[in-house]
Amino acid sequence: MCCDDDDPPPAPRAPDPYATAAAQSAATKESAIAQAHMNQMNQITPRGKLEYAFRGLASDDTPQYQVTQTLSPAEQTKLDLTDQAAFKYGDIANTQLDAVQGKLSTPVSFAGLGAPPTVNEATRLATRDAIMARLNPELDRRRAALDTRLANRGFAIGSEAYDTAIDEDNRLRTDALLAADVQAGNEAARMYGLEAAGRDRAISEMLQERQVPLNEMATMMSGVPVQSPSFVPVPQTQIAAPDLMGATYASYTGQQDAYGQQLNRDLQARNAMVGGLFGLGSAALGGAGMAQRGKGLW
Repeated sequence: MCCDDDDPPPAPRAPDPYATAAAQSAATKESAIAQAHMNQMNQITPRGKLEYAFRGLASDDTPQYQVTQTLSPAEQTKLDLTDQAAFKYGDIANTQLDAVQGKLSTPVSFAGLGAPPTVNEATRLATRDAIMARLNPELDRRRAALDTRLANRGFAIGSEAYDTAIDEDNRLRTDALLAADVQAGNEAARMYGLEAAGRDRAISEMLQERQVPLNEMATMMSGVPVQSPSFVPVPQTQIAAPDLMGATYASYTGQQDAYGQQLNRDLQARNAMVGGLFGLGSAALGGAGMAQRGKGLW
């Protein structure tokens, strides 16, 4: 036997934390490997397929995989043709770049277009004078006719009636001049708009001539992209690793509780046994005393 009957039973041994942690780590790793296996689902579509393949173990014995995407024959042919076209486009683009290199190295200059258009005051004045040149004869005839009417009516120069009539005629002439000035301003604005539009058109043509080779080169370089296969999302399975550490220490705690309860029961039983033996001893001693008194010893 490992111990005397009076000795208490041995306490449960505490778990080794390093061994427990190593067991938990191994269980977690196995769970992750199993989860990876379940989530590596090969897929096949009309445009291609996606396949997983085992390629060996890492230094920690973790399995390593590679995923391969394979195009369907039709999509592979399109990819090959696109690659061939891309090489040809690249050659043409390089040739085109050499052709436009000199033009691109020259800064854009609008000097040949002349000065930017401005509102020409001389044009406005000339237009106003031309309008008034057409109106003045008629205005002069109206003034002569007015003078004749005033003289025939006997209105003397300087009289109130004469000054009022002349003042109305002067306002008419002033209104005509103002109207001619407005019309001249509109004509000057129209001429400015024509000149500005012509200059803008010339600038646009110059820039377009510079950009067309670049746009053609960019188009050649872009090519036509291949349509990649579209794969469905793979359901991700989650596998929880067993809680070995929790279970181990929970078991140890249960053993400690059971040990404490058993130790308490043993102690109570031992105390009861000792108490019983003490009672028997006391009774025996009492009986012996009575016997002695009966014999007259006490």
